Amino acid sequence: MIRELIREMLLSEAAFQPSDLPDGVYVEIAETDNDVSVRYCDKEGQAFDSSRAPLYGVVSMSSKMPSRGKCSGAFIVYWAKAARGYGPLLYDVLIEFASELGRGVTPDRHEVSPAAQRVWSHYLNKRSDITRKILDYKPIPFITLDDKYDDCDSKVVEIDWEEGYGANTTWENYYKSSPLNYVYFSKGTPTIDKLRSAGKLYERN
Repeated sequence: MIRELIREMLLSEAAFQPSDLPDGVYVEIAETDNDVSVRYCDKEGQAFDSSRAPLYGVVSMSSKMPSRGKCSGAFIVYWAKAARGYGPLLYDVLIEFASELGRGVTPDRHEVSPAAQRVWSHYLNKRSDITRKILDYKPIPFITLDDKYDDCDSKVVEIDWEEGYGANTTWENYYKSSPLNYVYFSKGTPTIDKLRSAGKLYERN
């Protein structure tokens, strides 16, 4: 009993792995015309809603947000919500899936929660299996002046800068250090492979 309690406490502080998922909990990759969502579901493919915490979790990205710029062809995250510890696994699956399609993933350009920002910072600074490519600032490009393909709007970074997160540095240094200004790619699909091997990836026929 004590051992199980300690295990639950440790898991609540760290990102869950496929082997940590409870019995009856699966991960589904759901596609529509322009969007992809990765979410937790039951064996029938029914997604858990937020009233069934801690099983709830969904991260969604879109391939079509022209108002944000071309963003190097990346999928853009536009919705993310998960119980504590359950989010990073969904992000891993999302990035692996996009990378298989030859595209990366970039954070929400409008709003990013502190928890999600920590995930992106981890990808930028700690994950050797994740590669990244910097995006240019759409309103006033300064990285690749003649290349519009990597231009990408970001209200989040503008707000952070205005609120003083970039104090004591230049705009360019701050921009390059922010994990929100990159497209992320996975070198393989290890998380998806583990989920599939464990029978934890819900795949519709």
